[in-house]
Order: sequence, then structure tokens, then C-alpha cells
Amino acid sequence: MTPPGPRVLVTGATGYIGGRLVPALLDAGYAVRCVARSTRKLAGRRWASDPNVEMLEADLDDVESTAAAACGCGPAYYLVHSMVSTGSGYAETDRRMARSFAQAVERAGISRIIYLGGLGETGAGLSEHLASRREVEAMLSSGSVPVTVFRAGMVIGAGSASFEILRYLVERLPVMVTPKWVTTESQPIAIGNVLAYLVDCLHQRGIKRDRPDIVEVSLGHRRAVDFRLHHDPHHCDRSFGCAGAPLRLWHWRHSSSAATQYRTCSIRREFPTPRA
Repeated sequence: MTPPGPRVLVTGATGYIGGRLVPALLDAGYAVRCVARSTRKLAGRRWASDPNVEMLEADLDDVESTAAAACGCGPAYYLVHSMVSTGSGYAETDRRMARSFAQAVERAGISRIIYLGGLGETGAGLSEHLASRREVEAMLSSGSVPVTVFRAGMVIGAGSASFEILRYLVERLPVMVTPKWVTTESQPIAIGNVLAYLVDCLHQRGIKRDRPDIVEVSLGHRRAVDFRLHHDPHHCDRSFGCAGAPLRLWHWRHSSSAATQYRTCSIRREFPTPRA
């Protein structure tokens, strides 16, 4: 089958989301180029021998090597997060790598950056982790390449770090004394839904503006996945779909926050309630 467009660049393919996104892109007919610091970590993946997969080594801190690895690709997924590998200094490392990546893909002529960040409110009350994710969004948007940002909460699926931690606690501790912050409500989303939205995003046209397109995804009430698309209302002609079914426009509202002086388009996709 002929790929539907230019080869897709995927960074972070050694991670949980990236390692599952590559086969999803292949199933959708796309040719993929994985960029990693060491391709040896990718050699054992079931999709590594697929003829539509290329694997190149590059250091995302190095603009020159990253630009060379990205050359010839169309859209690029940025799925890199250094919290585990660098420890307490991860925020500065993430800022630096995102800034270098934005410069590299601009040189390489990449058509669009797609980034998966964390779901949460904006403002001074953000945790260090979420604040770092917002900084990465800003660094990726510092160049001329259009950016689409997906914000998701806990990703539910076998192998997801946050989900596995929760599962281990529940299995090993029948009773837990917990700090007050555990009362914070979480908005989880299934890995299958995250992958569907990331792939479907390729069908939408990226438009460079002062801010990135921001899509917030979470599993809400009545088994609905809520979207908030932050963008210019004059370009509200895009529709995200899941498993072949289009999403329907739910409502428009205007944000009065000084940090978000633009329209918010909420879209909802209903999912059937599973039988007991």
C-alpha cells in the first residue's frame, strides 16, 4: 500500500506511548522514521523489521544531528520526557531538548510538530511536572513550525507508568494511609484512545499562529471523551475522529483568562457503556 503522505518522524519510540504509536501509524498506512539516541533499544520491537520503518540515531540536544535525521519527513511527533533518565534536573533538560528540536525540525523543513503533554490548568498553582510540560510546549512553539499539543491525564493501559504504580499499590496494600493530595481528581484516558487521536491528527492541517493548537483529552462523565481545541475560531473546520467515527461539535465558549485570550471549542465523543 502506498503511504498516504510523507514519512512520519517519531521521537521517543523507546517509550510507552511512542512504542505503541509506531505500529498504529503503520496500520494506518504511514511510513515511519524513528529517531533515538540508540537504535539498539528498538531492535527488539516487533515492528522493527517492517519495510516501512526507518531507524536513525541522533542526540536531540544536537541540532545538527537531529536536523539531518529529520530531513525528508513531513510531520514529527515529540514524545520525549527526561524525568526518569535525568532525575531532579529534568525540567532544564526538557527545555533544552525541546528548544533544540524546534530549531532542528525548522531547518529540516518539517511540516508540523505534534506533542503529547499533561492535562492540567494553567497558572501559578501547577506542579513542577506540569509546569515543565507547559515549558516544553512553549519551546516547541518558539520556531516557525506549526505545533499541535495534546494534553492527557493518566493513560490507562498495561505498561503505563502511572497506571502500573496504582495497580501495584492496590494489589499489595489492602489499606493505605494517604496524604491529602490524593483527593485530587484524576481524568484518565485509555491508551487506545490516545493513539487514535494522535494518528487522526495527521489528517488535520497545521496552521502556524502565535500559540499552538491545544487539544485536551480526558475520559469524562457518561463515558465521553472531552476535547478542548484552543485555536482561532476562523479555522474551526477540523474534526477529530476515532475508530472511523467523527467527533461532533459540543459547544463553544470564550475564555476570559488573561493567559488564554482565545476561543475554546469543546468536542465530545460518546463511547458505549460496557456490559457488566
